[in-house]
Amino acid sequence: MEKILAQDSWHVFNNRLRCKDGSIVTCRVHSRRISEEDSQAGAFESYQENITEQLAAEEALRESEEKFRVLAETSPVAVCLFQGDRHIYVNPAMERMFGYSADELCRMKFWELAHDDYRELIRARGLGRLAGQGGPGQYEFKYLTKKGKEGYVLISAGMLEYHGHPTGVASFLDITERKRTEQLIRASLEEKEVLLREIHHRVKNNLQVISSLLYLQSQKFSDEELQTCFSESQNRICSMALAHEQLYQSKNLAEVSIKTYLENLVRQQQQICPSADQKIDCRLAVEDIPLDIEKVIPCGLLITELLSNAYKHAFADGRNGQVVISLHGGAGRFELTVADDGIGLPADFDHGQVKTLGLQLVSALVDQLNGTLELENGNGTCFRVRFSG
Repeated sequence: MEKILAQDSWHVFNNRLRCKDGSIVTCRVHSRRISEEDSQAGAFESYQENITEQLAAEEALRESEEKFRVLAETSPVAVCLFQGDRHIYVNPAMERMFGYSADELCRMKFWELAHDDYRELIRARGLGRLAGQGGPGQYEFKYLTKKGKEGYVLISAGMLEYHGHPTGVASFLDITERKRTEQLIRASLEEKEVLLREIHHRVKNNLQVISSLLYLQSQKFSDEELQTCFSESQNRICSMALAHEQLYQSKNLAEVSIKTYLENLVRQQQQICPSADQKIDCRLAVEDIPLDIEKVIPCGLLITELLSNAYKHAFADGRNGQVVISLHGGAGRFELTVADDGIGLPADFDHGQVKTLGLQLVSALVDQLNGTLELENGNGTCFRVRFSG
């Protein structure tokens, strides 16, 4: 009362009042003295506004800010808040990471910490986020410390409202060592890829040398059956060499596109097997399935044997015909078929009892694939192999 009556201006103070229901509210009281001309001496007027919820909100905000500050101050991860183009808060970890004091950082534009190659990116994304344009929540960039040392960080960015203004919040995780390790691993992998490609290239060359030696050796014999044996061996070696050649040329050294491999293999077989006056249409129905080299070479040898067998026996009487090669798969299971419309096999044919090298190889290759072999003898012959990838 003394303060109110001692001055002509409004006097403002907080007061706690008990309501009829017993609850306590806090009010902001505005009071002033009424001049004696308007009223009797010592009179005053007042109005009150209930600020209970406002005070509770301010207390909650203060507690929230205190929790954030404790977390940020003790965090090993660099954290900052920025409004406009300036930092308004940086934690000690950020000072340690970049080598600047908190005062220095708050005088800098937030994108000035980035390397020249990344400054425009950081500026555009930071200001765009403040303008409500959004953007990626995480990304990497290169930074420079106060002493000019380069490093890499993973930044996680977000938005909040602080003291009524849109505010950017960002945390920085130093990934410099991780990037260096990745570069070392990448360089090591590239070196190993070069070596693997060279190995496949040399294997292919050596197989071609062996094939050439077999051819030269076969020319010393006049026995037609012996020459045929040498020729078949050459054929098998060429199918293996073709797989290594494709691996050498492939981007992925672990897998081969079976479709491309079989297209080249069939083209190679067509140049070797049929006679000039015979027309045998060889068709492919193959999905572009990636297979590792342990599956590709047995598949190639299987098709080489079965296709060679079809050329020699299914169309032995010089007739024309068709061979269809198909390979389909899914969920780790594959089915390979080689079917012809030739003369077919004898009714009592048992592939398990056949002593010819070609069909013995077929059985061995099916076992190598951990697969099963089925033989259908109707309008021609169909060999069906099922195996897992």
